[in-house]
Amino acid sequence: MRFYVYLHRRLDNGQVFYIGKGCGKRAWKKSTRSEWWKRIEAKHGRSVEIHTEGLSEREAYELEKRLIDEHTGSILCNMRSGGLGGTQASDETRSKMSASHTGKFVSVETREKMRIASTGRVCSEETKAKLRAANLGKPGRKVSEETKAKISAAKKGLIRSEAHSRAISEAKKGKKLGPMSESAKESLRIANIGKRHSEESKRKISAANKGRIMTPEAISNMTNANRISNAARRKIVLCSNGHRFTHAAHAERWLRENGFPAASRTNISSCCSGRLKTAYGFTWQFAESTPE
Repeated sequence: MRFYVYLHRRLDNGQVFYIGKGCGKRAWKKSTRSEWWKRIEAKHGRSVEIHTEGLSEREAYELEKRLIDEHTGSILCNMRSGGLGGTQASDETRSKMSASHTGKFVSVETREKMRIASTGRVCSEETKAKLRAANLGKPGRKVSEETKAKISAAKKGLIRSEAHSRAISEAKKGKKLGPMSESAKESLRIANIGKRHSEESKRKISAANKGRIMTPEAISNMTNANRISNAARRKIVLCSNGHRFTHAAHAERWLRENGFPAASRTNISSCCSGRLKTAYGFTWQFAESTPE
């Protein structure tokens, strides 16, 4: 409810020459005005009158249209009949706007002003629905490898404040992620192969999970996942040297007794599943059938 409808009047006779809808400082701005509006303002001056404020965007559009209809006998420099949400730029105009902004540097001070101006801004449900409809099926922006590298370098070593971390945590609570594509799942799987958490990370994860209460649905999902995982572990494991083990843990014990003290059943299972090519100098695979 931050929108309003305003009138621009000529200073010489008080006649209304423009009716608009806006928010913030829009009523007092001269930018993005038509040449007709600029000629009237330059010749006669103008005063700003806020007709009604505290409106939703739709209410503001409807009031703007009604007032323009009521001033049909007046000379208005409105280019449209109101309620249309502004003009639609052509593809050529959009290309020119894109080219003019390419490589444009925004100072830290300007970024801070933009952040403050956007803080607390809440889109109406109608606006959210329009944004969803406009972006439905639209392919995401393709980022070049060079840009990805720059983004990665800019984020390395970046430490968020406690307040920032809490704000992100609160914003994500209760949100459900959309379905992940198979390619995204595969990328995550490859990225996590052989990944080990540092002791510090383990302590942070442990502290973050202390006191957390899991929903029955989450417990059920974990139980089912563990059952599948345990079933996979019970498969017969075959080693490329001809040895046959009834469990990955038995293969781990054999390796540790024969010169591989750091052997892990996880790596053996990963090799059996195809996530690793070799483990401890051998290739491993699950047997097709279990022994009698």
